[in-house]
Amino acid sequence: MFVNKSKAIKKYSQSEKSSNLGKNSMQIVESILLELERSMKVVATLSEKKKIIEGERIKRNSHFSRACTAIYSLQTSLDFEKGGKLAIQLFQLYEFCRKQLIKAFTRRVVVGIHKAIKSINQIIYAWKELLEKNKNAAN
Repeated sequence: MFVNKSKAIKKYSQSEKSSNLGKNSMQIVESILLELERSMKVVATLSEKKKIIEGERIKRNSHFSRACTAIYSLQTSLDFEKGGKLAIQLFQLYEFCRKQLIKAFTRRVVVGIHKAIKSINQIIYAWKELLEKNKNAAN
């Protein structure tokens, strides 16, 4: 049974890698933005609760880690030479998100994280428009 499990994990890993190869870098950034938004919402929702049960605490911790990883990925993907002022502003926005995420996670102050989520929503909307324009231009 262990051998079959090992093979299944290997096949899953290979299929996951191949699906990512089919995505261009813009689609990958979109996926990261969507994951960031989703994880920040989970952290915000669970941080607003007066009392968190064990399963929720584990879920909140997991989504906090996911959101931090997404922010780091987005920040390191910025090209400051080509992106100029926009890249700097995006970095600052991601940094704002990171700080608000930490504040919600550690002190359960969620006002800022809701503002950060709205900002990420705007970025996602603009990013999707850009992807659609690129798709139409390619056709």
